[in-house]
Amino acid sequence: MEVKLTEKGKNTGKVSVLRTIATMEVGEIWALDRDLSPIANVRVNCSRYGQLSGKFFNVSDDRQVGIIEVRRAK
Repeated sequence: MEVKLTEKGKNTGKVSVLRTIATMEVGEIWALDRDLSPIANVRVNCSRYGQLSGKFFNVSDDRQVGIIEVRRAK
């Protein structure tokens, strides 16, 4: 897995959820700080990308620690 950044537009230099999850292999886990991307954005990107690519993700939000965990399921 490789964390990718946005290259154009208003979010230039910020984490690109879509481009990052595209590089994940089955079983990999990505721990993302809640301040970097809203949980709703992460869930929507994982869901839509999964529908198009056949790659599926589990997204969990640990509010106490402040981390969003994305796991590539299959």
